[in-house]
Amino acid sequence: MSDAEFLSGQWFGFYTCHGCAKRFLMDLVLEFRSGKMTGEGADGVGAFVISGSYSTGNGECSWIKQYVGRHAVDDKGYHERKGIGGSLDCVAWKGWFQDLALG
Repeated sequence: MSDAEFLSGQWFGFYTCHGCAKRFLMDLVLEFRSGKMTGEGADGVGAFVISGSYSTGNGECSWIKQYVGRHAVDDKGYHERKGIGGSLDCVAWKGWFQDLALG
């Protein structure tokens, strides 16, 4: 895996909460550079900023999604064919996410 497979730019995706069938949509702008991942976006909860890391060795990604003026969510996932999929952990609940790169 190479840095080129971690596409910087506009992303969209969704997440679900444990025990809830609804998909919550989100829009993001992500930047991947030298093992660090940063970005910002918004979903039904509100605006957020992203700060984390990624590995070209095993495709693993982990970051904190910090909602502006609110709580934070700990996300961990793996680079898949056209995106990143994984799990999220928040004080109140756990769930899953799927982010797909636009382009």
